[in-house]
Amino acid sequence: MKPRFRILPEKAQEHIEDSQRNITSCGNEVGTLGTKDEEVTAEMDKGIMVADSFRSEQECCAELALVWKYAKEGKGNYYEVDGYLFRRDKILGESIGQLVIPKCRRTEVLKLAHTSVFSSHMGPKKTFERIKYSFFWEGLRADVKKFCESCKECQLTRSVRIKDRSSSAPVARPELPFEVGNMDLIGPIDSPSLKGHKYILCLVDQHTRIADTGRRMGDRNVRSDPTPGWGENYYY
Repeated sequence: MKPRFRILPEKAQEHIEDSQRNITSCGNEVGTLGTKDEEVTAEMDKGIMVADSFRSEQECCAELALVWKYAKEGKGNYYEVDGYLFRRDKILGESIGQLVIPKCRRTEVLKLAHTSVFSSHMGPKKTFERIKYSFFWEGLRADVKKFCESCKECQLTRSVRIKDRSSSAPVARPELPFEVGNMDLIGPIDSPSLKGHKYILCLVDQHTRIADTGRRMGDRNVRSDPTPGWGENYYY
């Protein structure tokens, strides 16, 4: 005689509720994936439009007319790739390709290389070196020097160089690693993350000079109970 099994009514109801929850969860995940795909597609379309606009600006710039001629004739280390104008240069023994910038975009490049959060208002020499790794135009060095010298923030914070009349002593460094550290915020960052985070907390050990950063966070107050231990993420 075969045994007979019977599902209790309350158990059957639990199975039905679990199935409904699983179906709802799967539907939400599919909807989320669809939204992310739409966002990625929109960003790609935006990037294509910007690229086409930049190509047109290169072609229409009067100052680049002679450079286009050099590129077609293979002179002056200029060359063309997919309709974009580049210049070939060698830095630290490595051959690189520098994107030639039209006149209408040069001020934007100078601002990004000198006044952005990660640029720290460096001097003309370092700002020039920062730009030439990726971009180029005729008169780049002179434009960088003029821009840095006319920077309002640099003029207000520039130190007056006079002879120090008091004796200076070196700052005592801790004897053990990770005994004393300094921390500061980097930001606000011009392009926030997808979650709206605009700040990065940076920690530096005074003994080893090892730096660590937390994840990018938004405009929120400091937690009163941060996770202990060096190298852990701190949130803002």
